Amino acid sequence: MKRRSESDEVKQKSWSLVSRTAAIAMTATSLFRILMLYARSAKKIIDPELSSLKDQKARLFSNIAASMQGVPQFIIERQLGHFEKVHPDYAAGVRKALAELAQKAKAAK
Repeated sequence: MKRRSESDEVKQKSWSLVSRTAAIAMTATSLFRILMLYARSAKKIIDPELSSLKDQKARLFSNIAASMQGVPQFIIERQLGHFEKVHPDYAAGVRKALAELAQKAKAAK
């Protein structure tokens, strides 16, 4: 019976690590794609209580902006980048809602 050399064991461990890393990367990519599809479909949902699609979008953007209050700026910028990938208007709407909240907070002081 041939004894495995130390280099064979290292190679085996390396391939094991590579395959685990690849599996994690594929899972993360799949989750990102699912989130993007969800975001795109959530944007299309129509709420019968609102008078127009424009009102629905404004409500969505203001809710997202309100939920981002207290979040570090670098995280907000990263999230806005994800919104940009979904649709440029999506990111622009959230940016506008964030600016409006900042103005309201400034006026309240």
